[in-house]
Amino acid sequence: MPYRVPKSRLLPPRTAREVERLRLGEVVRQGFAKSPVLVLAAGAGYGKSTLMASLAAGSGVWVTLAEDAQDPVVLGWHLLEAYRPRLGGHALEVERTLEHGAWAQAAEGLLEGLAAHPGGAHTLVLDEA
Repeated sequence: MPYRVPKSRLLPPRTAREVERLRLGEVVRQGFAKSPVLVLAAGAGYGKSTLMASLAAGSGVWVTLAEDAQDPVVLGWHLLEAYRPRLGGHALEVERTLEHGAWAQAAEGLLEGLAAHPGGAHTLVLDEA
């Protein structure tokens, strides 16, 4: 049986008022120019999620991870649901693999599916709940 990923975990946070962080946005963009992976680390309330939501708007894929995503199969379900629109027919194959708990093979299938249906460059944000 598939793991049900709440839709709210696939949406960036929304705030009533957002402060535009031009300098920090530029620092992150420069970081991505040097490395495909960045980690933003700061305490709660510093604006990491808000900053990344503004940078990933439009072309980004957002996944909010809770404690249950420490299980690689649960993480796989989250990534599958986040990327399902970009996977086409590969999504069903990845789903079947995850149903058997084979998370490593599911990850390979996910990557193969994304390579077969390129959607252009994008940002994947893994946000800690």
